[in-house]
Amino acid sequence: LATSANPILVQNAVTFTATVTSTNGTLTGTVSFLDGSTPLGTGTMVNGVATFTTSTLAVGAHTITAIYSGDSNFVAVTSDTQTETVLDFNLNNSNGIGAGSVTSATVAPGGTAVYTVIISPAGSTTFPSAVTLSVSGLPAGATYVISPAILAAGSGTQTVTLTVQLAPSTAALHRGNGMNKIAPFAFALLLLPFAGRMRKYSKRFGGMMWVVLLLIASAAAIAGLTGCGGFFVQTPATYNVTLTATSGNLAHSTDLTLTVE
Repeated sequence: LATSANPILVQNAVTFTATVTSTNGTLTGTVSFLDGSTPLGTGTMVNGVATFTTSTLAVGAHTITAIYSGDSNFVAVTSDTQTETVLDFNLNNSNGIGAGSVTSATVAPGGTAVYTVIISPAGSTTFPSAVTLSVSGLPAGATYVISPAILAAGSGTQTVTLTVQLAPSTAALHRGNGMNKIAPFAFALLLLPFAGRMRKYSKRFGGMMWVVLLLIASAAAIAGLTGCGGFFVQTPATYNVTLTATSGNLAHSTDLTLTVE
């Protein structure tokens, strides 16, 4: 009896292979695979080999046995046992908050938030397979760097750093609102105190001054109708950022809090 991998992470598949040999002909029949005394499943004998794959083994040590059923020419036979170890891993330790972890941050638009998360194997000192990290739930325009982004198979407990860079305030064009519509009138009111002086200068420069003022007023009116330059500032909010660690079919996540103000 042999196993495809040992140890494995929970929810990941493992294949058990039973090989039955004889010098007196071809074996037929089936092989039953057991976890202790609990049947797992069966495999059909093909050229002396039967296999069974499962991903349902719980965390812990499992004593696996294969039993050949026998056929009209061969008697049944039972294999030696194979101990299969199934492991798990934790983010921020089993109680949810690991010593040295940083799970919340408050920053302004354009600022940088830094988190630290402890990831450790459970039931062993090393990870049996590689663990890949990813992030979701960030504000629009934000970027991030995870270090390390992959925990190699055979590595032990590690502190992972997540650095989030928020997008700065950016210039935007806003369609005319109430303030924009009254902008031309406000501009005209600002010019009232200078009306007398403008008339005085208009005699010297002819109609040129009034042409210039007319162009300025027209530009203000267009701005009021079509939009105005301004600054778009990200609305203060609290975001639930999720850091996910994945290895094969197994995925664990931890929530991080990002407050933008």
